[in-house]
Amino acid sequence: TIHVRAALGRFILQGIPGIGDAVEVFTLNPELENMLNKSVLATGAAEGMLSIEPGLAENLIRLITEQVKSREAQGKPSILLVHPNVRASLSRLFRYSISSLVVLAYNEVPENRNMSVVATIG
Repeated sequence: TIHVRAALGRFILQGIPGIGDAVEVFTLNPELENMLNKSVLATGAAEGMLSIEPGLAENLIRLITEQVKSREAQGKPSILLVHPNVRASLSRLFRYSISSLVVLAYNEVPENRNMSVVATIG
C-alpha cells in the first residue's frame, strides 16, 4: 500500500477539496514522530500497528482536533503529513474521531508541489 499510494500521490491530492497552490499541512514533532515510527516497526506488522499508551493517543487526538477545528473555521482542509511507516496506523487512529482529517505520507506529495507547514503537533 505504501508504494501504491506514493505512485498515486498526485491523484490523492486532487481528491482533497480546498487545496490551493501550496499544500498546507500539519506535521508531528520530530521526536514524537520518531517514537511512533519505532512503535510501528517494533510490532513487525506489514501495514504497521501502532502500539502506544492510551493517554498518548488521547492527547494526540485532542491536539489534532484543535488544529482541525481551527482549519474548518477558515474553510480549509486539514492534512497531517507524516512518515510513510506511520501513515496507515495514524489514519486508522483518527478515522472516526476526526473524520475530516486527511493523513498523508511524505512520499505521497509530488515533488513539484509547494508545501507550507501551518502547525507542528506534539
